[in-house]
Amino acid sequence: MNRDICNLVKRAAERGQTVTYGQLCRRLGLPGYHPRSPRLHRDLEEICRAAVRSGRPMPCAVVVRGDTGRPGAGFFRLARKLGRRGSDAEIFRRELLAIFPKKGRNR
Repeated sequence: MNRDICNLVKRAAERGQTVTYGQLCRRLGLPGYHPRSPRLHRDLEEICRAAVRSGRPMPCAVVVRGDTGRPGAGFFRLARKLGRRGSDAEIFRRELLAIFPKKGRNR
């Protein structure tokens, strides 16, 4: 699992922010990583699978497309394989709510 990607995703989540695939790749600064890179998407999938195995939400929900502000289709295919149900919008919303900091939210 790529620790640099894990750390960037974690920091975005802790700030309650999303990051585009392009921003993530630029911050990584590693050769071979670009928004459509199979290597990037394998790493993101591995991060999500590990989180779900541990009973946590899918952290890569914070990694989104620049044009839609939502994760790509691969994220939603994986979410369904991992047992997430609902529309893409519902899955995205639930994962973000579970990931983003709770402070300031009504309980």
